[in-house]
Amino acid sequence: MTIPKISIITVVYNSAPLLPITISSVEAVKSESVEWVVIDGTSTDDSLEIIKSTGSLADVVISEPDKGIYDAMNKGLKAASGEYVIFINAGDEIRKPAVDKIFRENIETDIIYGDTMFVDNARNEMGLRSSFTSRPLPKVLSLAAFSMGQAISHQAFFMKRTLSQPYDLRYRISADYEWMVAGIKCSSSFCNLELPVANFLYGGVSKQQQKKALKERFRIMLTHYGVAWTVWSHAKIILRGVLFYAKNRRMD
Repeated sequence: MTIPKISIITVVYNSAPLLPITISSVEAVKSESVEWVVIDGTSTDDSLEIIKSTGSLADVVISEPDKGIYDAMNKGLKAASGEYVIFINAGDEIRKPAVDKIFRENIETDIIYGDTMFVDNARNEMGLRSSFTSRPLPKVLSLAAFSMGQAISHQAFFMKRTLSQPYDLRYRISADYEWMVAGIKCSSSFCNLELPVANFLYGGVSKQQQKKALKERFRIMLTHYGVAWTVWSHAKIILRGVLFYAKNRRMD
């Protein structure tokens, strides 16, 4: 039985306080079938020293200036050699049961995905992402599932490297959404692991960032879905948001 190789790609920039938890999670899943690719944007803190202190844990370490996080991610894609790629950046944690399930069941669909566990600053589990948002995890993945927004966390999304396109650097905030949609369009088989793939530090997003993300996402959807579907989807998104807000207000 052939076991698929996974490339975990980690982008780092002045992330010394966040790296230990990410390193621990990589150590827990590391094997001949899991490689770790680290892309450092010439950090000025102890990030690179921390990475080097792990010895041979990292299969590839590149430290050089970049044009932002998505440019660094593109470097990671070029350096990776696994059949699948997943991005677990500094502060994120990959969860061992998810990786074990892929290998145990020899899953080799084009895209493999799962939920994300939100954690607080003390790394206490707060609940699954799907329970924090009005976007439930799709049981069956399709292009339509992403027409209402990013239905799956970037950190919980394995894609076959041969299907992965470079991140579009025109987008400063939502290039990960565009990358996932483009990947879904190129894929024909999907697997929902039905368990969390990664831990993600929960935190609020500024209104300014939200506005920029919405504008970029609108442009992305026009490209991949067309005008009519994009306008209709955003009308549903607005209604869903209003209903979700009203529901939470009643519960408070």
